[in-house]
Amino acid sequence: MKDQKTTMILALALLLTGLLFTGQIQAQDYYKWTDDRGVTHYGSQPPKQFINNAIRVRVDASTPSGADVAQSKINARTEQLENKTESSNTAKEEAEKKQNEANLENCAIYKKNLLLMTQNNRIRGKNAEGEVIILSAEAKKTKMQAAESYIAEYCK
Repeated sequence: MKDQKTTMILALALLLTGLLFTGQIQAQDYYKWTDDRGVTHYGSQPPKQFINNAIRVRVDASTPSGADVAQSKINARTEQLENKTESSNTAKEEAEKKQNEANLENCAIYKKNLLLMTQNNRIRGKNAEGEVIILSAEAKKTKMQAAESYIAEYCK
């Protein structure tokens, strides 16, 4: 029983050791060469006519080529997006500020108009041709309701 455990541990140790070196065993020499038309080729065995021009290429499986450059591009793009978000937030805040200021001015106007409409029986307005007319009771009521709804929505 003790021999069986020892054998199993030894087999496992050999297996793990073998796995550590499989990447190195499978690694082959790769070459880069350019043909007569100027096309660059890669392969494990260059053709005989290009064997003198072939350059041995180092292949590392652990680090992809250009990883640092790619990561720096990702970082730059992330930073650019963050800056864009910050600037768009600033623009939104500025637009909201202007809208709030306009709402305050409009609130004052609507409140004043509503007060005038409640105090006066005859309210003047303009018709479609631009002529000044006296509003009917129904038209006055409609204008007052519009003013009240605006005040309820925007004047808080």
